[in-house]
Amino acid sequence: RDWSSDVCSSDLGRLADRWLADRTGLDDDLVSAALAVAARHGDAARFDRYLAAARGARDRAEHGRLLAALSAFTDPALLRRALELARGDQQDLRESIRIVFGALYQRDNRDLAEVFVTEHLDELLGRMRDDEAAGLLAGLAGLPCDRARRDRIAALVTPRAPRYGGADDHVRRGLERADQCIARVDRQLPALRR
Repeated sequence: RDWSSDVCSSDLGRLADRWLADRTGLDDDLVSAALAVAARHGDAARFDRYLAAARGARDRAEHGRLLAALSAFTDPALLRRALELARGDQQDLRESIRIVFGALYQRDNRDLAEVFVTEHLDELLGRMRDDEAAGLLAGLAGLPCDRARRDRIAALVTPRAPRYGGADDHVRRGLERADQCIARVDRQLPALRR
């Protein structure tokens, strides 16, 4: 189905709502994108529909897809609600951490998500096994693609890495990925500006 003509936000919202209601109307490979785009300017009612659907998900893949979509809400109050799910005990942290990473990936949500991580990182790490904690620290280290954010994240994750087996190397490699991204942007930006 060619849904490109349906991309206006209200149509996309209707497609997302239809998928939430009966899991039809969207090809499977378009569902995550449609949910995220519809969420971008979604209201509290849409957020509540996504959350209810996540709680009643048919399988882990659907559950993860719906949790990740919660990270796309750009309304700060709704994004805070989504991020708080990672702190709560109603969702498995191994699943709800997708909300944190999803928000960090999105330009509009990145600053609020970084504040959340800064305030709650130790709490999140305390609920994880060593390998999960090492993965979280490495994932955070590898996300930034600008120098200032990379330095803030490095200051946050580097001192915590020695507490978790293997995390030092993972964090070092994550920071190398961030440095490579920053270098690519620095190389390409002059041409883009021209």
